[in-house]
Amino acid sequence: MTAGSSYNLHLLILLDQMINPTYNSIIQPGGYNRAIGKYELLQILEGYLMCTMKEACEQVGITYETLRFYCNEGLVPKVKRDKNNYRNFDERNIQWLRSLQCLRKCGMSIKDMKQYMNLCLEGSSSIPERQKLLTVQKELLLNQIEEIHKSIDYINNKQKFFDGVMAGEIKYTSNLIDDRMV
Repeated sequence: MTAGSSYNLHLLILLDQMINPTYNSIIQPGGYNRAIGKYELLQILEGYLMCTMKEACEQVGITYETLRFYCNEGLVPKVKRDKNNYRNFDERNIQWLRSLQCLRKCGMSIKDMKQYMNLCLEGSSSIPERQKLLTVQKELLLNQIEEIHKSIDYINNKQKFFDGVMAGEIKYTSNLIDDRMV
């Protein structure tokens, strides 16, 4: 079970404990019941859906330092703070952090990540510009993949050469050693 699914399980248990299905009411901390609407229920639950920086790090798979850096750089907009001024992250923040982590793993610079975030905040009108940013990043990744394939081919050829030398089928040569010294 992932951190996110245990978080959701906790929420379901909480809802089950709070809502009295017989009376469509909510059990208040004092023990009395009263009718409640969907909007009010969402407001009450909002506090339960938040997670700390440490919990956010565990869910996303990043270090505390990385999350703090992202926050300080303004890459995580709309983060709420609790009464002690600690950051609290909701599910949208967590999903955004996962997106940031993916962009970073793709090699996107912090500058480009900020540009991408700002475009996201503009809404659907910025989709063409975001597509361009992602296309550029995709091309860079495809070039890296090509370079990796070339490196793997080089290693495979060297391994074949070494196997041939060890089996006595190929004479050993080196670009670093004079053939007369071998």
